[in-house]
Amino acid sequence: MWIEGADVPDDGAVEVVRNPATEEPLAEVASASPAQVDAAVQAARAALPGWRRTPAGERGELLHGVAAWLRDHTAELGRLMTLEGGKPLVENTDEVGWTANAFAYYAELGRHERGRVIPSIEEGQLSLVLKEPVGVVAAIVPWNYPLLLLAWKLAPALAAGNTVVVKPSPYTPLSTLRLAEAFGGFPDGVVSLLTGGADAGEALVVHRGTDMVAFTGSVATGQRIGALCAEQVERTHLELGGKDAFIVCDVDDSMELLRTETFGPVAPVQRVGSLDEAIARANALPYGLGATSTPTAWTTCCAAWRSWRSARSGSTIR
Repeated sequence: MWIEGADVPDDGAVEVVRNPATEEPLAEVASASPAQVDAAVQAARAALPGWRRTPAGERGELLHGVAAWLRDHTAELGRLMTLEGGKPLVENTDEVGWTANAFAYYAELGRHERGRVIPSIEEGQLSLVLKEPVGVVAAIVPWNYPLLLLAWKLAPALAAGNTVVVKPSPYTPLSTLRLAEAFGGFPDGVVSLLTGGADAGEALVVHRGTDMVAFTGSVATGQRIGALCAEQVERTHLELGGKDAFIVCDVDDSMELLRTETFGPVAPVQRVGSLDEAIARANALPYGLGATSTPTAWTTCCAAWRSWRSARSGSTIR
């Protein structure tokens, strides 16, 4: 771990980080003990007064330094994320670039988003809005985009003057721990990295009239859906009974395959009779979900939207 500017031996249970392609161990990383979590939080609290008073421009320069470090170490970090996370190397090197861009973006945003002056009602009055940091922020990061999802939490929090304690996924902690070097110029305690602790799946919704043989045949079986770390390989194989399973038809809302995230090479399929039923089935799950659709479904949705808007406004929507 990395607390108050220094490497700290871990006290908790050991997690084995494995290469998902070979299932060979890459490293052993121990979990933080409760006392070490408290120590990281206390260090962040102690560093907060100084960090929040640091000029936004200076904080921005430090974040630009992180972006520069990331760009200088793109190849190394890309290889490391491929070893521990399982995504193709080209995707991981792209992720390092996106991560660097995130730090650079928030470095500049932090310079200008401190507050604003509101026009006064009367002469002689001055009205201001000042944005203040909230304090110590905890950032819990999943394994499928270990650096990018970290940057989206860490960079804006630091730019706003907060101090941060980071817990990466136990399945992909190595790239995050390697990133600690980039924060060497920050005051001690502003950023701490803890390891240990545990960390959703994709589903397809199709119309009941769909020819499932043709549908499943149109999917490139054997392709990986996103990243697949070693722990998820084991979990997916246990749930599905082998490496070849990909499409699971007629999944209902009670099945764990639908209600928990696998990130494995499997797509549960629900069949519905209407768009309203599809929305209701999606909203029955305990997640905030994103959605995509086929061109036919998109055309149907657009037609329904135009009809609804036209009925409300009495005019044609193009």
